[in-house]
Amino acid sequence: MIAMWGANSFRTMQKLLGPFSGRSCQLVDRVYNNPMKVTAVVHKADEGGFWAEVPSLPGCRTQGDTMDELKTNLREAVELYLETDPSGLTADKNSQLLELAV
Repeated sequence: MIAMWGANSFRTMQKLLGPFSGRSCQLVDRVYNNPMKVTAVVHKADEGGFWAEVPSLPGCRTQGDTMDELKTNLREAVELYLETDPSGLTADKNSQLLELAV
């Protein structure tokens, strides 16, 4: 399982894994430095400001008074949309749970 928990995750992973860091840390570094990209459609709001939606993530929408605020809110909306609580997932004897960082 690959977990990422901050800006220094690559260095932290190297310290934790020590001599075993090799390929795992290279993979984490590649994933961390190449984040998933999504496209949002930005609209001007009638009452001022902006609102945006992500067509590839149905229902993922947010708003902001400025473009900077919209970008911040959009990043949070996408992260929350993609976040899953693994405690609600189950696997039987013929399946397994797999966590991927994209």
